[in-house]
Amino acid sequence: MPRLLLVAVGLLLTSCFRDANPSDFTLGQPSVKDLVGTYTPTEHTTELLKATGKYPVQNSSITLKDDGTITIANVPDWWLTSFGEATGKFDNGSGTWTIDRNKKWWLLVASFPTATAQFSSSVPRSGHVTAMLSLVGQKPPYTLQLSVSDPNADVAMHYQKTDS
Repeated sequence: MPRLLLVAVGLLLTSCFRDANPSDFTLGQPSVKDLVGTYTPTEHTTELLKATGKYPVQNSSITLKDDGTITIANVPDWWLTSFGEATGKFDNGSGTWTIDRNKKWWLLVASFPTATAQFSSSVPRSGHVTAMLSLVGQKPPYTLQLSVSDPNADVAMHYQKTDS
């Protein structure tokens, strides 16, 4: 019986940590210059927010600057809530960003000091919130993907670059 339990746990763990690299995630290292700019939700994401998340319409954006700072404005909070729970609230704040490699693809890693950022989810009020945003596309302009809940659940918000 214990051997069967070990096999079951092993299968569960290997299925949870499978390589989730979709073919559209960025494989080559993007330049900072190509990422700098303002990103807004795609039309599909706007519909997802209204239909699934029940979020009121807001001007939402993510701005990346060449000095390594990031500003988020009215980003729906379900990207940081447990299990992608949509509460209808929005996150705002400034922090820093870098690019980092994760397995085969590149990510944008954002860090926000919680003392100055306004997060509606139950994040700690001291320290930093660090979030990883997937980069989508093999050449500029890239799209930012914010996973909602489990990255393998195929529910994500996409922000497209609207200016430099």
